[in-house]
Amino acid sequence: MKKILRIIATAAGCIVIISAAVYFLYQSFFNPRRGEADKIEKSLPLEYVLTRDEALEDVQYLFAKLKNHHPAWLEKNNQNVDAINSLFLSLEKNIPDTITILQLWREVSSIISILHDGHTNVSWNNPGEELYIDDFTIPPLYFNPVKINYQNIEEILCEYLKMSSYEYDFYAIHRFYDSVIYTKSSLDFLGVDTSTGVTYTYLENDTPVNFCFEFVPYGEAKKETVSDESKWVSYFIDDEKSLGIFTLMTCDLNDEYRTVLSEFFNEVYDKSIKSIAVDLRGNGGGHSGVANAFLQYVDVDIYKSWDNAVRYGPVLWKNTDVKVTNTKKAPLFSGNLYVLTNVYSYSSAMDFAMLIKDNDLGLVIGEASGNSPDSYGDNLYFQMPNSKLYFTVSHKKWYRINKDKAGLPIEPDYECRSADVIETLYKIITTENPEEFIRR
Repeated sequence: MKKILRIIATAAGCIVIISAAVYFLYQSFFNPRRGEADKIEKSLPLEYVLTRDEALEDVQYLFAKLKNHHPAWLEKNNQNVDAINSLFLSLEKNIPDTITILQLWREVSSIISILHDGHTNVSWNNPGEELYIDDFTIPPLYFNPVKINYQNIEEILCEYLKMSSYEYDFYAIHRFYDSVIYTKSSLDFLGVDTSTGVTYTYLENDTPVNFCFEFVPYGEAKKETVSDESKWVSYFIDDEKSLGIFTLMTCDLNDEYRTVLSEFFNEVYDKSIKSIAVDLRGNGGGHSGVANAFLQYVDVDIYKSWDNAVRYGPVLWKNTDVKVTNTKKAPLFSGNLYVLTNVYSYSSAMDFAMLIKDNDLGLVIGEASGNSPDSYGDNLYFQMPNSKLYFTVSHKKWYRINKDKAGLPIEPDYECRSADVIETLYKIITTENPEEFIRR
């Protein structure tokens, strides 16, 4: 009996040791999130000067995280990776004796941008409060500025495109004109002198008009009164038109989302609503599971999901022919389904639209998403040790469900401006010939 107990104890001890060893190996070499920052600190001021050794340590830290975590470094014959490797080695050799945080930020950003990965980028985590132009009521009165500080806007845009991480030019250009040029740190990043404010030049009847702005915290800036009543998840039922619109401003998969989702579909069922739309305009993403939760109320048995490759240390694990068996929830909806998108329907919001479109479950109205379905993603979070510049690194590669449209954005079936989406939706559901609105 004692011999048996010794054998059992020995076996149990071996199992514990082996399990501990496997756990140690996984955490040390295979866990995608190994080495992530426990917390993100404020970056040092842009004008702060680093020594060469400090900057070199930051550059090598960033380069190591890319090589050890990003899927691109395990892909065969990736020319972007070859270019980035060469540029990082060159930067390491040529870092000057002193360099400002701003200069370092620009240098590393211009290298990373070669990946064209919208989820991998370097950011300056403002040590103070971000500053904006002091009057937001002026820009909407005009088309895009033609000059900033008397420099042609095309030159500044070109600089932005060279140093920014994005997948589609049209998305980067939208972002540049909609938000980038109105913050002080972004203008500094683009080489604009903001020390005495900034001057924008617009055209009014082909005549240049200049406006000078100071920089202030956002709360102090003059702007149009906007209602703060909008919730991140909500819905509206139009009984007369038999339409339900479910609005999702961020992809958070939590109890509140599930509760509002259930209430929406119950009301749709109780009122025999024929058409529903999920509004993803301006939704920057989050948890892709929000789409799966939504589809649980749609009468579909199985649908395709996106193939992917996940990096586990030295291994790139590929998942192909991915299908989801739908765990349905009552009450089920089997009417007309629409997805409302714009250029800022990004990441998980883009995935949401792709699930609907590429599985032929519904139609997309609005603008093409600015995030490519064939892209890297799922962020890891890091921070450079000295400058405290903050950066994200993708550790997954996603592939479009519809392979025939690989490389293309999620394009709408009914194309219109973001501002016209709701009007277009109503036209579609109330006309006998909705094909007349199709532009694609």
